[in-house]
Amino acid sequence: MVDLESKSAHIASIGELGYYKKAPEYTKEQIDAIKRYGEQIKTIKLFVDSVRQNPGEYLSSIRNEGWMNATREVVQNSTDEMNRPESICTKVWVEYFEGTNRCIVSDNGRAIPPEDIIRVFTREHTSVNFTKRKGVYSSGLHGVGAKCTNAVSKRFTVYSYRLGKGYRIDFAEGKPLDKYKMKPVEIPNKDNRQGLVIDFEPDTKIMKEITITCEQVLSFLENLVPLLKIGAEIEYIGHKADKKTVIKKVLVNTDGVKTFLIRQTERPMIKPIIFNYDTGEMKVEVAMTFEGNASAAPNVITFANMTPVNTQLSTPSNGFFQGVHQFFRNYMNKIFFANNKHKLDITNGDVTTSLVAAVSAYHMNVMFDGQAKNVCKNDDLVDFVKQVTIKALRDWSNKFPEDLQKLCEFFRQVAKARINSEKGRENITKKYKTNSFLDLPRGFVKATGDPKKYPWELYIVEGLSAKAPCASGRNPLFQAIFPIRGKMLNAFSTPRDRFLQNEEARGLITVIDSGYGKNFDITRCNYDKIILLPDADYDSPKTVALG
Repeated sequence: MVDLESKSAHIASIGELGYYKKAPEYTKEQIDAIKRYGEQIKTIKLFVDSVRQNPGEYLSSIRNEGWMNATREVVQNSTDEMNRPESICTKVWVEYFEGTNRCIVSDNGRAIPPEDIIRVFTREHTSVNFTKRKGVYSSGLHGVGAKCTNAVSKRFTVYSYRLGKGYRIDFAEGKPLDKYKMKPVEIPNKDNRQGLVIDFEPDTKIMKEITITCEQVLSFLENLVPLLKIGAEIEYIGHKADKKTVIKKVLVNTDGVKTFLIRQTERPMIKPIIFNYDTGEMKVEVAMTFEGNASAAPNVITFANMTPVNTQLSTPSNGFFQGVHQFFRNYMNKIFFANNKHKLDITNGDVTTSLVAAVSAYHMNVMFDGQAKNVCKNDDLVDFVKQVTIKALRDWSNKFPEDLQKLCEFFRQVAKARINSEKGRENITKKYKTNSFLDLPRGFVKATGDPKKYPWELYIVEGLSAKAPCASGRNPLFQAIFPIRGKMLNAFSTPRDRFLQNEEARGLITVIDSGYGKNFDITRCNYDKIILLPDADYDSPKTVALG
């Protein structure tokens, strides 16, 4: 019940502040502006029109990043279908054309009923993912992904083959062509095909210039396949812009998340630690090892519901790091150093030195920072992944005590070197060296392919936070990353001896490996391109100024 007396007193007090005083005299133009205000309030009735007006809101960006996200939405619809236990889908096909950026995504799944095709690809919040079942996880979130792709496509064609019949409908700028009269047409299905085919290409009026290569699409698929069920298969065909070169590759998930360790490491210190756990509402799969490089920062790639996310900002990796920190620090302090008179203060950084890992988490009601899905935000994943990690490491330590002791000795020497001197750290790296890459500076992420077959690229970024998103989106075959810390010295104004003593300068000289000064020889450089990726700060040019 409203207290009229107190409300009147409130109105009176507002009036005393001047809000209800007599309005000033307005000009004719101002009065007209007041009257016309309602005419300016618009309602966008169609969802696809809303997407076209502001594609960045739904796809994170336009150009390459936005179109890559748009393509991902269609591909993941098919891989979601392949992952569902009741689906008949066993394979997905992806064909990409450089230059036009046309993409064809096919699967042999259940396909969409013809009467549902238009609403599935035009109306928001339309998806099978809203029917939640324990143990069934999908990359789909809001039921808007493929609608966004349709909206920013100049042509979007859907073929649905179901139980001997075939159907087709064409969309342009997100809307079905008039000739279809809001209904797909039946087409022949002589081969008795079963499944869905989506054939689409971007509207460059909305998405602007796109230069995505066949190799970039292949890299996306290579990172997606290990997250699918074991045995999942994607067949890829990429047509280069020269219209002569064709890339063909069949990708099969044989090793799961362990695949990422195989790509990132050559001779790890210990056998990979692989574990998973599924409650039916949350699930996590992890593969981890250590390289034995006392100067290497952790290299962790993170996925949420089969989508790559920012390791630094996402909750699954947060929980994983907490679990690793707690288990190893507790073990070091309470057991490893129990009878040691010379105890050391073991830090979180010590026990994640040279850690290489892939963390793939799932949640029935996954929450991202937006439709682009750059950050996973489910708070309950933190403690879930943490506890699973601690238990898994405890079980592993009982089964492989020799590996545990080897790691602990490594951590002890890392901590000792950290306390004593940087020189000590370099000596440990030599002791544990197992391949030529381990002499490289802290934080460096190497390219793994043959530089003669895959021209290498070096990305120089600012700090570990910038390194993380670059590492999650790179092609490991030819893209290397080196994070620099703080401001670089200027080669023109800094004395030579002091410049060469700077850790970041020495790191760059080592990574580029072409010498310096009069001995610099560009022909020795393994990199075809060296790209600087500074932060968007006013002083970024100074940050990377090497002189």
